[in-house]
Amino acid sequence: MKTLKYLLVLFALCLVLLFVGVSAYVNFYGKSLAEEALRGALNRGVFIENVSYHFPLSLKVRGVRIEHLISGKPFFEAEEIVARLSAKSIFLGQLVLNSVTLVKPVVVIEKKGTQQESENQP
Repeated sequence: MKTLKYLLVLFALCLVLLFVGVSAYVNFYGKSLAEEALRGALNRGVFIENVSYHFPLSLKVRGVRIEHLISGKPFFEAEEIVARLSAKSIFLGQLVLNSVTLVKPVVVIEKKGTQQESENQP
């Protein structure tokens, strides 16, 4: 019985250390990694204020701005994007999302020199 108790405590300690390690890594490197990946994929200017990890499998990205390809003005902005990862993605080695929540998204569409703004209000 003592062995089982120690194994459970050891398992809980490993989970806590894993959470702390992932949180620290995302807090230090997440912003630059996300900006670099999005710039490469979209071939546009991408700016992010902050990226943070939340228990159990959630990433929160704050202050997202993607620039228009030609004018350099904001094309897409969001106050916050929350992505909830699937637990399967850890074991499959793939990025599988359960949900994505956009907080105050704004998309700006330009046509022949005019500007029309589309806001998605909840």
